[in-house]
Amino acid sequence: MALVAILLCVNFSSCEKEPILTLSVQQITAPSSGNSTKVLVNANNPWTVSGNDWCTVSPSSGEGGEVSVTVTVKENTTYNDRNCTLTFTSEGLMASISVSQESNYGIVLPKDTYNVSSDAQQISVEVKANVEYDITIDAGWIKQSSTKALTSKTFTFDIEKNSTYDNREGIITIKEKNGNDIKTIKVKQVQVDAIIISSKEYSLSSKAQSLEVKLQTNVDLDIVIPDNAKTWVSHNSTKALSDKTVIFDIKENEDYSARSCEIILKKRNDAYADTIKIEQAQKDAIILSQKEYKLSSEKHTLEVKLQTNVDIDVNVPESAKSWISMVETKALVDTTIVLYIKENTDYSARNCDVIITQNNSSIADTIKIEQAQKDVVYVSKDIYNVKALGEVIEVKVVTNVDYEVVIPSADWINQVESKAAQTQSLYFKVDENKDDKDRQEIIILKNQEKDLSDTIKIIQGYIPYLTFAASAKQNLTMTKAVSTLEYSVNNGDWAELGMKTIHFGGDLGKLKIRGKSLEGTATGVNRGEFSTIVFANNEKVSCSGDLRTLVDYEDHASANTSEARFYALFTNCTNLITAPELPATTLATRCYEEMFYGCSSLLAAPELPAKTLASNCYHYMFYGCTNLSTAYDLPATTLAPYCYCYMFYGTNLTVAPKLPATILERYCYAGMFKKCSKLNQITMLAMDVSAQQCLSGWVEGVPPTGTFIKTAAMFDLPQGSDGIPEWWTVKNYVE
Repeated sequence: MALVAILLCVNFSSCEKEPILTLSVQQITAPSSGNSTKVLVNANNPWTVSGNDWCTVSPSSGEGGEVSVTVTVKENTTYNDRNCTLTFTSEGLMASISVSQESNYGIVLPKDTYNVSSDAQQISVEVKANVEYDITIDAGWIKQSSTKALTSKTFTFDIEKNSTYDNREGIITIKEKNGNDIKTIKVKQVQVDAIIISSKEYSLSSKAQSLEVKLQTNVDLDIVIPDNAKTWVSHNSTKALSDKTVIFDIKENEDYSARSCEIILKKRNDAYADTIKIEQAQKDAIILSQKEYKLSSEKHTLEVKLQTNVDIDVNVPESAKSWISMVETKALVDTTIVLYIKENTDYSARNCDVIITQNNSSIADTIKIEQAQKDVVYVSKDIYNVKALGEVIEVKVVTNVDYEVVIPSADWINQVESKAAQTQSLYFKVDENKDDKDRQEIIILKNQEKDLSDTIKIIQGYIPYLTFAASAKQNLTMTKAVSTLEYSVNNGDWAELGMKTIHFGGDLGKLKIRGKSLEGTATGVNRGEFSTIVFANNEKVSCSGDLRTLVDYEDHASANTSEARFYALFTNCTNLITAPELPATTLATRCYEEMFYGCSSLLAAPELPAKTLASNCYHYMFYGCTNLSTAYDLPATTLAPYCYCYMFYGTNLTVAPKLPATILERYCYAGMFKKCSKLNQITMLAMDVSAQQCLSGWVEGVPPTGTFIKTAAMFDLPQGSDGIPEWWTVKNYVE
């Protein structure tokens, strides 16, 4: 009551009094961990206070009266005490609170890890602390050198040389005496680098071969092969047997003189290295015995039997080297030539002659190799999304074999024969999808003999027409004809709706309505310029589908709804139990006004996703829907005059949809929840309620108890039917 009296005095000049400003606390001493303190501020005029980055006051201002504020002191992570003064001001008066906070206690190190080389050395560690501490070391190769301390807070540690081939690390621990603060220093020392090669010289035959070099090392290696040897020596990184083996591929020596090279095994990014020497003898040649091979398109290893004691050359034409290569063998006589044939991935056959010639002679023989093409049945695109109304699709096919088209079970897809003699396309006619769900089918193109196939997936959506269903027979009539509206019963042919009486329900099936009406079912914004649905009997009716299919059923998802109005479309349809979807986000003036007025059997409101509203858009929308008990939150943040006016009058809601708008418009919430006799929770986040009659009677007739959730900074809401319901509990909104 004291607060009410102060506020009244502020609003009437006859209540002028001497200004007052008092605080219940004048001094706060906070521990280093920080704390919060409640302070009572007593003032009869508006007051303010400001804090700093470590000491804050909430709230930091008030309109007068006795108010409890919270002084919050953050944790002091520094090692110095700190102080500040909080000064409250009001109408020339000042009152202050002195705040002091003790420093943090602990140990500070410049870094927690020291990486050192393998050599013996010293490290110096500066320790900053305002507590007493002990130093312990868990590694015998680290010792504190107390005689070499630079200052009382700098410690020197001797690091012994690491003579092993492994990295090592130790921990220096600095612990507060009689306390819990512990800091550690990790000392990491690298190993002695080593490259130990089991054999440094290798003498090889002239044949192509793999050379395994055994070694021991604890460093990353770079393999350096001289430029003049790279044509016949290469490092085979893909065939390593283990991390102790380096493998080199040695090409056959086709020259008549021996060759050699030195390979350097070098520590990466370092000069440390060792060397191996390779010597390869001159070539000993062999000759061909077999002549002709016909191969399939798969890859092959082709063995050609040999018997010879003379030198030969194996010549693969330049044009065939991309798909034929020779695999060398090490035996000198009575052996084979091995040719590796790559898979033919082309769609045409290929062939070549491999010539075997005797060195220094005209004697020669030839291997003829023919490789078949790759057989294929391939479609350029494997998924087709088809319009719900149906269409003909073209499928591009790449093939060099005969194939058949298999459509497993769908009677809604039919192949259309093409008249082109050399066509590379298939055509399929997809019928209209009259179901109330998406559908899909797989078409298979296959060659049974060669086990070749490819598939096409056809995906077809559906159009969510405005659909009416009833368990027994029902009739529907529009009070005014709306041009372009059509109807279909039980997926029959479409016909003009006009003002006909349409029979549906029970054995007759569902009724669907569609259109191309940019104005919706109203021709203007005035009363009388609209059409209403009328049902002939009391049989319950459910309505589903997307209302935008009345605006443009072929492209309902992108329909232009800026002038579409459905004023009073279902007014007094007392047997309507479900509502259609209303997903439009662009609204017209009065677009849904009185849309479900008096629909006493309607149980739930549809989702209304628009965030920017038009005037009168939801005016009287669910007025008198006495059984409506659930509604989605209303996400709109930009309101318009009369937008929600009397929207839920007399409904059965218990929890109001959340209202996130911060600025209200004239009459926007007027009568919105009036006569909602079961309502017990409202979340309304407005910050500006100054618009004309914006809350007029909006909670008149609600129960006497409930919870009202508002923005924490909103203090201007009145009590009563034009604001917060009397006797309701008020809470601040939390995300």
